[in-house]
Amino acid sequence: MIGDQTEFEAGETVRIKPIIRNIGSSAALSSFRSSFKMTLLDGADIVPGHPNPFPIATKYYSTNGLSAGGSVEIPTITFTAPTSLSREEIELVFDVDIDNDIDEVLETNNQSSLTITVKPLRPNLYFTEHNITDYYAGHDVIITARVMNGTEQPVPAAKVNLKFAGQELQETIAVQGKGQFANQPGGYNYDGNLVVFRVSLPQVATATCFDVEMDIVPIEHESDIDDNALGYKDASGNFQRFRSIVSPLVKSIIPDPEDAMLEMDHLNRNKQLPDLGVLDPGSVLHQWYETRLVNGQYTPKLFTVTLDAEALIMPDQRVAIAGSPKQMESGFGITIDVDTLMLTDYDQAHKLVKPQQVWAMYPELEYGQDTSDWYLFADALEITRDSSVENPATGWQLPVSPYTFYGPGDDEAKAQKHIRLHYTPVWTPDGEYHVHVHTFYAWSPMGQLFDHLSDHVLIEDSMYSRFPVMNR
Repeated sequence: MIGDQTEFEAGETVRIKPIIRNIGSSAALSSFRSSFKMTLLDGADIVPGHPNPFPIATKYYSTNGLSAGGSVEIPTITFTAPTSLSREEIELVFDVDIDNDIDEVLETNNQSSLTITVKPLRPNLYFTEHNITDYYAGHDVIITARVMNGTEQPVPAAKVNLKFAGQELQETIAVQGKGQFANQPGGYNYDGNLVVFRVSLPQVATATCFDVEMDIVPIEHESDIDDNALGYKDASGNFQRFRSIVSPLVKSIIPDPEDAMLEMDHLNRNKQLPDLGVLDPGSVLHQWYETRLVNGQYTPKLFTVTLDAEALIMPDQRVAIAGSPKQMESGFGITIDVDTLMLTDYDQAHKLVKPQQVWAMYPELEYGQDTSDWYLFADALEITRDSSVENPATGWQLPVSPYTFYGPGDDEAKAQKHIRLHYTPVWTPDGEYHVHVHTFYAWSPMGQLFDHLSDHVLIEDSMYSRFPVMNR
């Protein structure tokens, strides 16, 4: 048998040309039959859905005699190498004069055999979706992308590199074969696996653009490494990296409650506070699948993370009204206590990012909306209690108010307990005084978790009804 090669790729076309030669000194005067048999020696890892000609029936050929020293070519035998996850061997056996119709000098050289090898199916890793966006400087974020596999050959340990904003990171993930989790009884149906990076962003003075360089490290025998970089083709067909703008988080300082412009805006609203309206429900529940290699098996894992947040708005306890804990006069201060808690079953919980910002926005500042003169005017709450085993929630309170004043007789230690206040303007009308609390910049592999909360106190009368003169 004549073949140009003995090792083939999965799915490659195999061509074998058998030749019968008469090396004796006498002609074979009568006709005779020959057979060609092909046997796949294992085949346990053959991939369904790909061309696989095996088993192949034995082929028979008739030859009408052969002159001394002569030869005859059997028509070329062509078949497709089977696609398998492991290395396969195919035994080819060509037998001449299988019925012993020819009286030969030597009967032991009528068989020719050859074993060819088919290489395992090669994987092909590439990127599809990602969650790259613009970010706030000085915060931790999660950047993810989906690593796909273009073939059914799984990859137990694919390495992915990320270079972004001065950081160089690497993660290793398992990537199951193409279609391995399609239409499974458990209800999951996804391809590829997420690579998850937790990135600490630098501080920047002004908005700065960075390339997001994410690359799959080429693995041995990968069929195509030209698509191992995350990016896109521009209008001219040139490859481009995705870019992200990292900017300082801008927030304006809350003005003095006696600010004249605040009161002017209040008069322009006919002395009415704006309605808070219906708050956005936020994004407080994320669920996603990732693939894990468990005892040699590629296993889909469903993960969940929830963000729980509660806000409590209360009057400054120094002016609390007995029997009416939520009631106060205008001009006095309010306290804000927020608890945030993230719950998860994620097996890489260290990558999750808890809320990094909690903002409070007020009605006299039109809740900091972009349609007002007070866009982004808000108080950024500060962490005053870290999570612990006894209390896993993180506690937040208002920053120290620059508008609190104490007389020389005030006890400093006692005063320090009461300076985390927001002062309501003395002209605040009677009624419910609602505060909008925005908890944000928590991250999971699905993106940002955030929530919108509100609570209120009840304003009745002003501080002047209690004290003719009041030092704050």
